[in-house]
Amino acid sequence: MPQFNIPKRFLPGFESIASELSDSQFEAIINAIDKLEEGFNEEQFTDAIGKSIDKAPSYSAIATTIYSIGNVQLHDKFNSVEFVKDITNQLSNSLEISFDQNIFRHRIDVLTKSIYRLKKTFKAALLCVQNENTISSSQIITDIRLIFDDQISSPNRLGVINHQLKLEFHYGDSISTKYFTFDKNDLITLRSLIDRAIEKDSLIRSDYPTIQFIDTF
Repeated sequence: MPQFNIPKRFLPGFESIASELSDSQFEAIINAIDKLEEGFNEEQFTDAIGKSIDKAPSYSAIATTIYSIGNVQLHDKFNSVEFVKDITNQLSNSLEISFDQNIFRHRIDVLTKSIYRLKKTFKAALLCVQNENTISSSQIITDIRLIFDDQISSPNRLGVINHQLKLEFHYGDSISTKYFTFDKNDLITLRSLIDRAIEKDSLIRSDYPTIQFIDTF
């Protein structure tokens, strides 16, 4: 039984690595990875891979797949020889197209060794998303609601201003959305808490000047 299996979302990237990339494109990708420094995020990684092959149509899928190899290497039982063998066998059974298994096996072996140098960055990324819910985007939508008198033409009206916080977050492999409603006092309290957290962040960074902190993933 294979120790490593390819999730469906990574198949297009492996397929491109197996059958679409020329030798020069593959070499360009390896050179781009070798130039990366610790501390990059996934968006920067994808951009570096894309630029190395002139934003080829499949660059995003390729980058996502290569990034996944970095994550797999964090597995306690990771074995590069078994990984290359399992991935090659599974791809040959999944794809209808033919590809040179020896070339593919060599490419995955090279990618695995190249990406290993950046293991600390992938471990940092994992720590950042270990919580059940990790925010991916946010937005505040401000809305005014008017309360009319029984005689709606009367100028005696009241008003309520609501601020709706929209949070999109990763929940497992999916993206979920939640909305929270605040008034002005809630916003002032929230701003105070955020300012305090930012101050603590700055103090921690100043206390550990030799550590390179990674901000976003």
